[in-house]
Formats: sequence, C-alpha cells, structure tokens
Amino acid sequence: MGKSYRYMRIAIVSKNGKIAPMDEGENAKIFEDGLESKIIELDRFEDHPGLQKIMDLLKKDSSIDAIITERCGPPCIRLASSRGKKIYFYSGDIQDVFMKLLEGELKPATEDDALKFHGMHRNKQHHH
Repeated sequence: MGKSYRYMRIAIVSKNGKIAPMDEGENAKIFEDGLESKIIELDRFEDHPGLQKIMDLLKKDSSIDAIITERCGPPCIRLASSRGKKIYFYSGDIQDVFMKLLEGELKPATEDDALKFHGMHRNKQHHH
C-alpha cells in the first residue's frame, strides 16, 4: 500500500506548530518514514526570505526528498527542482499531510501553482 512517502525524507516548513509559507517558516521538521527525526531551525532573512530559507534548509540537510510548505514563489520551485527535490503545497495540520501524501492526493507544486498562490498572498496580505 502507498509507498509514495515511505522511505522519503520530508521537510515540513512550520511556524507555531502549523505548516507555514516558505517565507514565514521558523523551522523545518524532518520526517523519515512518517516519524519526526529532527528539527532544523531556519535563519531569518530580509531579502527574498522564501528563497533564502529554502537554500538555508538544503544547505543544512541536503538529503531531504520533498518539502511541504503552505506556499512559495516560482524561484523556490525552480531551485528545488534543479536539486531533484519536490515541493508540495498544503495548508492544514501537519499530521493530516501524511495521509494526503499516502493517498496520493498531493501533487508536486509547479511554477504555475506557485504564481497562483504567491499572487493570492501578495494581493490579500501585503497591505502596508
């Protein structure tokens, strides 16, 4: 049954215990076989925080196979893809995401997905 996430190392970008957008993530919980193996603290960045955080994460643990985040921009998707990693978008509880992965409900995010989500985020939340 579903070996889509089995034997994979998955990084879940989180903040306050919830799945967070890449640019807002405070840490990445690393799971192997669905079990949390460690937590990587992500550094804070002012410029292009999403892209900087994904580079920080991959520098601190290059063996992850997939990254789950609420959303990120197209440059993050390109960077992950260039390194053979998949990014999945999911908004909700960290425990629920494994069932979604197992059941094949999550598809790797594309640059188009990133543009759609990133655009929404910009329009809705960036009121200065």
